[in-house]
Amino acid sequence: MALSKTQIIDAVGICKQTGCVVLSLMDEEDWGEESEHIKLLEGKLSNYLRFVESGDMVKAYPKAQGRTARIEIRGRCRPTSGAQQFLDHTSERIQAKGIDIQISYEEPR
Repeated sequence: MALSKTQIIDAVGICKQTGCVVLSLMDEEDWGEESEHIKLLEGKLSNYLRFVESGDMVKAYPKAQGRTARIEIRGRCRPTSGAQQFLDHTSERIQAKGIDIQISYEEPR
């Protein structure tokens, strides 16, 4: 899914090892326009948080009832140093809400 489609949850599933609900966010953009990329990522993450916190996740996926949630950001290009600072700060905020987060990017900077 495109990062600009902020209202779409890219993928949802249950982790076989932990039993938590995994919300995957596919980040296929490069970091050439860092500020725009961060803005898009922030918008998409806000939608994911709303989905979990509003109870919509359980309404859409009844098997999610009583399970913890984990957001997994899977990116194509490694973040710039400024983007990494954003991701670190955002990860702390998300974890403070009781939602786990994992971030993985493929390519070197």
